[in-house]
Amino acid sequence: MTAPTRDTDDAPQPDAAGQEAGRTDLMGAASLVLSAIGFLTLLRLADRSDRSPAHAVGLFLATTVESVGGTVLGLSAVGESKDVGRPSRGLLLGAAGAVLGVVTTLLNFNWMRTRRRR
Repeated sequence: MTAPTRDTDDAPQPDAAGQEAGRTDLMGAASLVLSAIGFLTLLRLADRSDRSPAHAVGLFLATTVESVGGTVLGLSAVGESKDVGRPSRGLLLGAAGAVLGVVTTLLNFNWMRTRRRR
């Protein structure tokens, strides 16, 4: 008499929608984090301390890249969340990241436009 062997194919596999929802959640969280980093960089940029013009331009570009990247990731997460067919955390996180990214981008360009030259 031989011992029964366990076949790995019998193990429950997560469904594709569950994996897609997990991926969407990660993308939404990354969007929110990247947009938040962009906002924090904008706060450093808006600080009135003395800095060289090159440093200000560098912070401006870093803020732009971070906030636009967060917006793109957020919109991608929202789009993929709609494809999954059921609401997930990725939808909320992606939407929040996209909104924060858009607001940060607008504030960033407004700061550059209204900045006084010395």
